[in-house]
Amino acid sequence: MKARHGLPADETIRERYNAAIFKATAGIPSESITKFSVDSMKDAGLITIDSPYDFAGTKEAFFAAIDEQSDTVHFGEVDFTARSKAHGVALDPMLLILFGGPGPGGKAMKKAPTLGLDAFCQKMLIWQDAGGEVHVTFNDLLALADRQQVSGGLPLRVINSRLKKTFSEALEQ
Repeated sequence: MKARHGLPADETIRERYNAAIFKATAGIPSESITKFSVDSMKDAGLITIDSPYDFAGTKEAFFAAIDEQSDTVHFGEVDFTARSKAHGVALDPMLLILFGGPGPGGKAMKKAPTLGLDAFCQKMLIWQDAGGEVHVTFNDLLALADRQQVSGGLPLRVINSRLKKTFSEALEQ
């Protein structure tokens, strides 16, 4: 949590976190709670690109980048800001875009079907932080393959490289 969210090295934060987890899991049998050998993640397998555009401009650039790909389908999106607002929670702009390439994705899933849980369809989050900066975050497919203990073979490596290139180019001014 500290590294992922840029928190300072402060023991009171860890104590508050542990107290919150203890409270949240009160009443759950201990055998039902998974214990991990470490409590940190190297980078969570996420790739984040800072956008030079505002939220609307970033969204427009990414829809254009997805639409330019002849083998890519835009499946839909989830507006977390609007959905949260309906439940009384105010979020800075945040949109999840669902898309994928059925051909390339199918080749990767043919060898590793469980990639369908995390990798296909692809998910990309456009989000604005409290300072007004806009970011785009998506999964590193090779990290997902590693997590699922499946081969990061050539089709997956090609798709991963293509995602990074396409999204980086979409944000060039």
